Amino acid sequence: MSYYGDGRVSADFCGLARRKRQAEDAKVFQAYFTGCAGNITAGKYNDGAKENRPILRDHIYAGMVEAWKQTKRHAVQKWEWRVQPVKLAPRKEASFGAAESRKVMEDAKAAKAKRGNAALQLAWLKRLETPIEVTCLHVGPAAVLSLPGEPFVEYQLKAQSLRHDAFVCVAGYGDDGPGYLPTKDAYWQGGYEPTVALTDPSSEATLHAAMADVMKK
Repeated sequence: MSYYGDGRVSADFCGLARRKRQAEDAKVFQAYFTGCAGNITAGKYNDGAKENRPILRDHIYAGMVEAWKQTKRHAVQKWEWRVQPVKLAPRKEASFGAAESRKVMEDAKAAKAKRGNAALQLAWLKRLETPIEVTCLHVGPAAVLSLPGEPFVEYQLKAQSLRHDAFVCVAGYGDDGPGYLPTKDAYWQGGYEPTVALTDPSSEATLHAAMADVMKK
């Protein structure tokens, strides 16, 4: 995200923050999970200047250090892993259908980004009948929820509201097949993410039901 569009794949500033923290304490393996950040993007805070990458790194690093200071330990008597398979409905617009997607993908004159997006749409349509798993690990006072796609931050807030009695952690991006997962209202509010999201607005209700099922006390 720091130098968006240059073709490289990296862990970017979050990976650099993890590496910096790891160097301070080699005995503790540092793992980083992105929460529900589908509509919380680095692009809102970063203009692509290379000197901004270490600044963004240090923001994440500071959060990791502070979180470690506030760690609370609990004896774990039991744990439970819950899984709820879901099927998310596809978009109904013709531009998201197989015929139109294939037409764009096979158009050699179309922009690479549009052809790539059309390929993603086709891949999603081909795997619709394969359920996606919403999971939650219950361990001690913690509930660790894993969601698919790139969920909007509202899903994280929803998860936290479901269990006020627990320490709720949410990780998104568990299965990126559906791409962005906006809220139902976001589709008419507009913006980039809802215009390319592959699932129908009904997905919010489907995910909320699955979240409530795997997170219940």
